[in-house]
Amino acid sequence: MKIEVTAKNVGPTVFSADIRGYEVKADVPPEMGGTGTAPLPPEIFLAALAECFGMVAALHCKERGIPYEGMTVTASAEKAEEDGEQHWTNFKLHLHLPEALPDERMQAILRHATQACSVRGTIKRAVDVEVTAASGKSGCSCCGG
Repeated sequence: MKIEVTAKNVGPTVFSADIRGYEVKADVPPEMGGTGTAPLPPEIFLAALAECFGMVAALHCKERGIPYEGMTVTASAEKAEEDGEQHWTNFKLHLHLPEALPDERMQAILRHATQACSVRGTIKRAVDVEVTAASGKSGCSCCGG
């Protein structure tokens, strides 16, 4: 399976991505030169991590009749710089279920979510990102420009 998302500039610093008909916007706050009308891209990235982890944990619970309504997942990371490149490190996830469960049950949920969350798996493998560019009417494959 391959996924692809194109983000388009729709404001001074605002980008909008159309994901299967859902709009996801990103911006930077005014103190960074933006308009502050949407979350920062790293915040959206952390939200994707928390949501992915939570969804696979919820599916695991649902399939086994374990109460999970009201489950929360908190994701955090710290900004760093190395060799002139900014990145995020020290990723942490915290899952909270509203009802108390035996430790072995919680460990099984965590094990499943850890293995099944593809966003976490991608971060763990620290994959490289190929970067290309085009300008003008050169027939860009991503947007037809």
